[in-house]
Amino acid sequence: MNSERPKFIADTMLLGLGKWLRFLGFFTTIPENFEAARRILQNNPTQIFVTSSPNHFRQITYSSSCLIKKNNIAEQLREIDDRYHIFQKVKLFSICSRCNLPVQLISRDETLGQIPEAVTGSFEKFWKCPGCQRIYWQGGHIQRLLGKMQRMGIPVM
Repeated sequence: MNSERPKFIADTMLLGLGKWLRFLGFFTTIPENFEAARRILQNNPTQIFVTSSPNHFRQITYSSSCLIKKNNIAEQLREIDDRYHIFQKVKLFSICSRCNLPVQLISRDETLGQIPEAVTGSFEKFWKCPGCQRIYWQGGHIQRLLGKMQRMGIPVM
């Protein structure tokens, strides 16, 4: 795989894996069903289809596909890394976990009235999703996710 950041389409049964790929900063579409995934892949053949279904894997012949054999998220991520070397390309929390759009750095003033004042006063950096308008900051939840990633063997620092 070249140095470009891969883009993924996660089969519906891999919703959790799809969200983790987003946490790691990878554009990851999670369609509502396999037929929707097929349509997306036909229009975006450079995206990588990730599935745990051997049947779905066999049906995708016009795009790169990755058959996931493990059930544990950490092991699934390692399967993808073994093939696409994603751990070398991580951009933590740069993609909205809900909308799959790149988040944008915003000023503290732009957060006023949108999040609790205690949060606004406690943190320096904030990011906003241009799609769902969700605001992110590096609170305790981020530290917990980073700790979990380290325990999973994902190089995050």
